[in-house]
Amino acid sequence: MWTFFQKKKITKWLSLSGTVLGVVQGILYIIFAYSPADTAFSRHIMLIYTAPAFLFGAILAYTIVFFIDKEFPRINVYSFLAMIIITVLFTITIAIGAVRKDLVFHASRRAGHTLFNFIVTIVFGFQAVGVVLFLGTKQSEKFKKKIEKQVR
Repeated sequence: MWTFFQKKKITKWLSLSGTVLGVVQGILYIIFAYSPADTAFSRHIMLIYTAPAFLFGAILAYTIVFFIDKEFPRINVYSFLAMIIITVLFTITIAIGAVRKDLVFHASRRAGHTLFNFIVTIVFGFQAVGVVLFLGTKQSEKFKKKIEKQVR
């Protein structure tokens, strides 16, 4: 997606760094899938805490890019902004639960993780809609320019 943001230097580098962070996060989740808790516990736990940090970094970078770049649909900006807020609230809930180490901790971690995965899926769906809208607008602008040239 970073190829859409080449006009300004800041958006170019922020989107590139967001893309790299997202790719690293994806690789970590693939490794996580092959690190079951019963045979690779320490790696499993390390990946539980590391991969979401990369996701948060990618989302933060792209949220800033979407705020700077006014061409992209606002659905992209606000869905990522909502996801940042949800991520921070989820992190706070997990931190409080970890300090308490009771049933609330286990329930918030398990239920929160599942809920967070659904939210991520929904937000990425909004992102896809925004990209389709953006590309549709760009294609219609190119088509209008082409027609205008033919008319002249």
